[in-house]
Amino acid sequence: MHTRQNLTVGLVLAISMVGISYGADGILPGDGLSESTAYLIEDLADFDVFADQANAATYWSDGVYTKLTCDPNLVGRIYTTAVIAPDTSTSFGFQGTSFAGILDGNGHIVNNLTIDTTGADNDYLGLFGQINGSCAEIKNLGIENVNITGGDDSNNLGGLCGRNYSGTIRNCYATGSVTGGDSFYHLSGLCGGLCGGNYSGTITNCYSGGSVTGGDDSCYLGGLCGRNYSGTISNCYATSLVTGEDSSYYHYLGGLCGSNWGGTITNCFWDMETSGQTRSDGGFGRTTSQMKQSSTYNGWGDDIWTIEQGVDYPHLAWEGAGGTVVDNIPQRSYSGSGTETVPFILNTAADLCCLTGRQEDWDKCFEVANDINLSAITNYLPPGHFTGKFNGNGFRFFNLTVNEPDSFLLGLFGCLGNGSEISNLGMVDAEITGDHFLGSLCGRNSGTITNCYATGVVTGNGALGGLCGRNYNTITNCYSSGSVIGGYDSESLGGLCGVNHDIIINCCATGLVTGDGYLGGLCGYSWEGTITNCYATGSVTGDDYLGGLCGYNYKGAITNCFWDIETGGPDNGVGTPKTTTEMQAQSTFTDANWDFDVAPVWHMPFEATGYPMLGWQKDIPGDFTGRYGVDLADFAILSNAWLSNDTPTANWNELCDLNTNGLIDPNDLKTFAEHWLCK
Repeated sequence: MHTRQNLTVGLVLAISMVGISYGADGILPGDGLSESTAYLIEDLADFDVFADQANAATYWSDGVYTKLTCDPNLVGRIYTTAVIAPDTSTSFGFQGTSFAGILDGNGHIVNNLTIDTTGADNDYLGLFGQINGSCAEIKNLGIENVNITGGDDSNNLGGLCGRNYSGTIRNCYATGSVTGGDSFYHLSGLCGGLCGGNYSGTITNCYSGGSVTGGDDSCYLGGLCGRNYSGTISNCYATSLVTGEDSSYYHYLGGLCGSNWGGTITNCFWDMETSGQTRSDGGFGRTTSQMKQSSTYNGWGDDIWTIEQGVDYPHLAWEGAGGTVVDNIPQRSYSGSGTETVPFILNTAADLCCLTGRQEDWDKCFEVANDINLSAITNYLPPGHFTGKFNGNGFRFFNLTVNEPDSFLLGLFGCLGNGSEISNLGMVDAEITGDHFLGSLCGRNSGTITNCYATGVVTGNGALGGLCGRNYNTITNCYSSGSVIGGYDSESLGGLCGVNHDIIINCCATGLVTGDGYLGGLCGYSWEGTITNCYATGSVTGDDYLGGLCGYNYKGAITNCFWDIETGGPDNGVGTPKTTTEMQAQSTFTDANWDFDVAPVWHMPFEATGYPMLGWQKDIPGDFTGRYGVDLADFAILSNAWLSNDTPTANWNELCDLNTNGLIDPNDLKTFAEHWLCK
């Protein structure tokens, strides 16, 4: 805890020097009851009335509307705390009166804000100290030429606000400098650059520029936001120069966001050249030239942004900067209504690309109608926060490539949010390259993943999995056979999942895992999670905390799980090691009460030796329904596809081409008949 010096003396002296007086009777025009009758800030005197802590109950309270009709110029003033809603206590944490109202900047700009608390170590510095409450909102406001200087132990510094706690900031920007001392944390341009810390809050359609600077032991520095904790940031960008002790991951310096813990960052970008940062915990890094191209801003639209193509960065439309409107929200190419009964239907790679650019559809229901080759897609940017339902219907996506070496949360989906359901989908020959939280299917899962699988290669630095990078909910009846490859100092890599915080059940992984530490054939690091009825067979190579099944288990439960001691390893005491012969014997698993009965979760390979397979995996020729048997239901499917070919004709079904000659013909019928009634 640090000692706080006088919070007001700098402001009082500055105001007395420039001779500022309050408005008539210290009361603003309007009644603040609605947007149309909002209190009005018409001049600098009104601004001071609004900012006065003595008037907090009147102007800062929940549900109170205030609107700017002028551009307050604060030149000549030196504040020592936040101007509005400052922290007023010497104890740790915010102790003042938060701003809980609604301020509409109305397209106006606050100019020349200077806060200098050097030596005082005051916290929560910005135009606003803390914004708090689900109804709190700051919108349509610009902050220009801001200059904020904190002490060595100051925290939560941002051009617009020190901390946004469950409030909303939209259509705003901040430019200028935010500077902390040796040990400060949570700095950015808007809330950090713009906002120091965004805790369960929302920041959308905002940007920041200028500089964010920390000292030797500083951390959580970001061009837009220092730390995003369970918050949402969307359609934002940053160009701010970000400098601190160093650019290492553990000091949490980022071009857009220093640290993103449990939050979502969607359709956001930062300039890697002007920021001096090649990494960010969220968002996509681009060159200065790319940042000045409208096509960069996937999913942006609704007439909110304009850009002078190739000349300048995007500006909010209310700024009147000219250029053309950014309109990168595609028209729907897929049919359906997005409901459970009439889902959207994906038929082509173009349909998937359309989905990535339509954020308003990310909470809807989708189904896949056929196998889709994604090899022609370049610069794929995954849906950042999908909360809908996605049923692959047993079909496959081939050859997905995501190549964003400096980005987090990559895969077919970036983040699967609460309530999401992904099922019955294969990711074949995917190549995912990024930094942290990567998987062929998703970077992070907070929903349920069922009956899915992945093959291919996932390459990065931390929290990498063949299927999922980080799991916060449930993965069941899934497998991965792809490779997971980490770079120097990489950690938390697993054949199926990099980090598990919740449930993995009835899953397996057979691919190799290589990196530095916390590496496992199935899961790299299980943090208070459960892993049940799973196995791994792939090789695991690295330096520290290696395991054939799981690299490290922290306060979790791992039950009835096995790994092949001949092909995998090493043995760290997590899971039960078995020889290859034992791993290919059904009794090994039935003795542990795995389900191999009617409509089984698992089955052994048909007419061949091998490891257990999931019940939905088809390995009997002619078992088109996946019910592990060849019967009349399968014959009906073959009959429907009879004499079709892969040109394709309308009734073509690749599953029925048992001899892989591109034609459903008597040769396929012969193979089918040979396995009639097999189980």
